[in-house]
Amino acid sequence: MARQIAQHGESVTIRRSVSGTDTDAEIKAIVRNYDAGSNTQGGSYAIINPADLEAAEWPSATEPDKAIDALPRKGDHLIVGGRQRALTRHAEPVRIGDTIVRLNLHIEG
Repeated sequence: MARQIAQHGESVTIRRSVSGTDTDAEIKAIVRNYDAGSNTQGGSYAIINPADLEAAEWPSATEPDKAIDALPRKGDHLIVGGRQRALTRHAEPVRIGDTIVRLNLHIEG
């Protein structure tokens, strides 16, 4: 999946705001709209590679516990095509064995 994201994903910015300070990382994501039958207006999902977040050192190393805060969470934002979209829930990790190989993000806005 990492190769697919790198080759076919679009450039996005993931953002976390803490005490008025934004921490951004430029990464690739595969972004898709929910199907028409969804009851979530403007809802989409994005698939990202957790290794991209680690390589970008996101979130900021100044946060109190980077290991706990390393996964995107509700309240973070994904900027897609210049449009800031809010994560509506914490990232959903997908694992193979004990390794997280991708993160599913639910976004709106």
